[in-house]
Amino acid sequence: MKKAIRYLRFSDRKQSNGSIERQELYTSQWLRNNEVDLVDTFIDRGYSVKTFDRPDFIKLQEFIAKHHKKVDYLIVDQLDSFSRNASEAMGYVKKLQKTYNIQIVSVTEGITFDYDTPRQFLQGWVTAAFGRRR
Repeated sequence: MKKAIRYLRFSDRKQSNGSIERQELYTSQWLRNNEVDLVDTFIDRGYSVKTFDRPDFIKLQEFIAKHHKKVDYLIVDQLDSFSRNASEAMGYVKKLQKTYNIQIVSVTEGITFDYDTPRQFLQGWVTAAFGRRR
């Protein structure tokens, strides 16, 4: 069975009311619907996406470096959960896929990012660039 880790985050305390619970619900539904086992969850509460210097994001990267052979997916609610900078976001997608063979899944946006498939890569780039401008 495929395995996943998930990353949940909100940036300010005004968003805290139910945000993590909603993200857990949506990502758990995706895991169930796709028959994927959850290995671990990383949560940053009250941290901006303007920097990768967030405690659980750092732990997530350390976990991936050590256990990437046991992980197939990184599940997020939305791609901008870990970066609003399209270039950074897609760079991270590429690193996870090329270095660790891990794909990022944005459950709310319904996208499994694939750096090697031009259409999916373009869709991911557009999502990363314009995700929060809805």
